[in-house]
Amino acid sequence: MLAVAPLHRALRGLRLLVVEDDDMIRDALTELLRDEGATVTAVMNGREALGQLRAAHVPDLILLDLMMPVMDGWEFRVEQRADPALAHIPLIAMSADMSAKARAIAADAYLRKPLDFAELVGRIRAVSDHAAEQRAAAADTAAAFATMAADIAHEINNPLTYLMANLQVLADRLPPGTDEESRDLRELIDDALEGAERIRRVVKDAQRDPEKLRHHH
Repeated sequence: MLAVAPLHRALRGLRLLVVEDDDMIRDALTELLRDEGATVTAVMNGREALGQLRAAHVPDLILLDLMMPVMDGWEFRVEQRADPALAHIPLIAMSADMSAKARAIAADAYLRKPLDFAELVGRIRAVSDHAAEQRAAAADTAAAFATMAADIAHEINNPLTYLMANLQVLADRLPPGTDEESRDLRELIDDALEGAERIRRVVKDAQRDPEKLRHHH
């Protein structure tokens, strides 16, 4: 069932969800992983796993058996990846099935049963560390983008203020008239003020939420 080698609480602090229909394997995995310092929640099938994920704290990693009743591993993975709140959770698939279909599942790692516990712990550590590095990189990118957005907003705001003020002065000083040239000039100034106001709103939105700057049209 499991080839076990004593480790040294290598999974301390990690939250794991074990999805396994075999009672003996599920119980053994739960006990061994807890001995390594992990917080473990165990369920019997994919449907129970989805319910657990949507009702409780999101784990750091999922250990997923593929061959299960009610909802198997492939069905679970499709549902998980379709849910934006769950799609990011890294996953290790486990199965005695080494067919191309089994190994084609979208997983961060694939382990063959019977499991070697030392290998399992190593894969859990590697996958969780990689996920943490990706989260840190994303946070650094977001912070850098926020700083850039603030700098751009500052550089735009000052000249934009002068531009809008001068356009308003021109609008106020434009002599009254109903001739075509006067109407054209007033329309040009109004259009310029409207465009400047749109720029001001974009800058203001970017200051509040820098991500909007990436998607603003």
